[in-house]
Amino acid sequence: MAGKLMLLPLFLLPFAQRQLYSEENPIVSTQQGLLRGRKETLKSGKTFYSFLGIPYAKPPLANLRFEVPEPPASWKGTRDALREGSACVQYNDHSKQSEGSEDCLYLNVYTRQLAGSSSLLPVIVYVYGGRFIDGSGSRKEWNPSFLLEEEIVFVIFNYRMNIFGFLSTEDDASPGNAGMKDHVQVLRWVNQNIAAFGGDPKKVTIVGHSSGGASVHFLMLSPMTKGLFRGAISLSGLATDPWGVYKQPRRHAFYIGRELGYNGNSSQELVHFLRKCDTQDLLKVALKIPPYKSQYQLSNSYFAPCLEPKVKGKETFLFELPSTIIRQGTYHKVPFITGITSAEALLMVGGSTYDVLKDKKDRKFVSDNLPKFIQSELRFCNNEPCGIQMANEVKNFYFGNKSIDDNNTINDLVQMISDAKFREGAVHTAQNMSVRTSTPIYFYEFSYDGKLGWNKRDNVKTDFPGVAHADELGYIFDFGVAVDPTSAMVVYEMVKMWTNFARTGHPTLGLSSSEFPEWPAYKTDTAYYMKIDKTLSVKQHYREKYMKFWEQLYHNPPSK
Repeated sequence: MAGKLMLLPLFLLPFAQRQLYSEENPIVSTQQGLLRGRKETLKSGKTFYSFLGIPYAKPPLANLRFEVPEPPASWKGTRDALREGSACVQYNDHSKQSEGSEDCLYLNVYTRQLAGSSSLLPVIVYVYGGRFIDGSGSRKEWNPSFLLEEEIVFVIFNYRMNIFGFLSTEDDASPGNAGMKDHVQVLRWVNQNIAAFGGDPKKVTIVGHSSGGASVHFLMLSPMTKGLFRGAISLSGLATDPWGVYKQPRRHAFYIGRELGYNGNSSQELVHFLRKCDTQDLLKVALKIPPYKSQYQLSNSYFAPCLEPKVKGKETFLFELPSTIIRQGTYHKVPFITGITSAEALLMVGGSTYDVLKDKKDRKFVSDNLPKFIQSELRFCNNEPCGIQMANEVKNFYFGNKSIDDNNTINDLVQMISDAKFREGAVHTAQNMSVRTSTPIYFYEFSYDGKLGWNKRDNVKTDFPGVAHADELGYIFDFGVAVDPTSAMVVYEMVKMWTNFARTGHPTLGLSSSEFPEWPAYKTDTAYYMKIDKTLSVKQHYREKYMKFWEQLYHNPPSK
């Protein structure tokens, strides 16, 4: 049986470990050493292999806090890969407690086959979202069983978040983006090791949602990732979104230092001081809303990737704005899928800082101060005098003189915030990327408002119509919810298209035409997109009236 599965030959294993070898616990060889995994079975009866808690970098402790990740150390003998590594340090909004560890740079590999088969499988590397401040790659959060019905290798990883991953003094003391450099280190590890798990290092597709989607887009823009992937999927999040780039990291860094007792002006001293701070104290202070944050926000973001100075002897992840990189055409031109849901902002208006859906007091406050809330969502100019003029133009376009007092105007608010926060950036980016590359860009809207909607069910808890931010994830990952027949079909469609894209670089190429209409690439003149609902349908010119409004607003903003 071992020969059939092409597991690591027994003569390569230390004699003392041969008695532990079995088909149920296969062993693979990585560049760092041997790993023992586990054979598992899907509900369909198909088998796969899991390898959990694999270190992809050294623990970022002591002097490695805030630093670029270093390659993992090797080990002797066989390391068990049967338990997940710790999540990275974060604050849990539900338990109201901090959790995780700084020793957290681990990944999980799930594969339908092992090395030695006649052909290697396409690889999906997934980046979870969470506003760059929380989340993990654990199976409890992201069960890939739906995806593993297809012949793929699935990789998911933990990366440093919040202050630990995104501290920047905007100089050589701490250039920033340590968390994004964790992403790069994962892709380098995959390139070096994934063949041992039956994966093809030449067929790696990176996929992410929300801030994870923005991360995927940043990886497309970074000079550090050349040749490390051949396709990308960003769900409801791009580097060009209003929240994509960390605008004042140095100011935030010194704010945190002052709160913890450092009152100097030296970047080197500040970073040295913060490296010696207690983990929990650092996290607690870092997630306070600094003085420059506004109360007029439907959701708060604290951290994100930032522009880095070029430091001699160090790699730079991002040194120009995403819009500049796209305009110059200097990004990695690989096949790309991006899109949004039909009511992204339901999450923001119905379960975040304010609950406009259920709380009349919150609704009145937002309605009375609507231009200020709109101003906080603008892609640029939001903190300057012209921002309030732009905000008033947006208010008049969507609302006129109406207040937010019924379902119709609440829906207007949902659509307006969805357009500002996600859709305008997605359409703008698809347009600008499509004219600068011959590689295809695919655009979609997920509009199936079904029972597997993840955020709407767990966080927003509402029957208000529309697909909330992250609802589509319930049709890619198994969150343990009973699947009705229609939802099962949508799961089938999503999994087929995403894994087919990983396999071929095209979401519908070779799939049945009766089930999957051909998904044309996005072009500025035709502007094709796939509407994912109970059935799949190809449409054109997504929300054309609204996207033209935003294009005109940003193209000719009021004078400062």
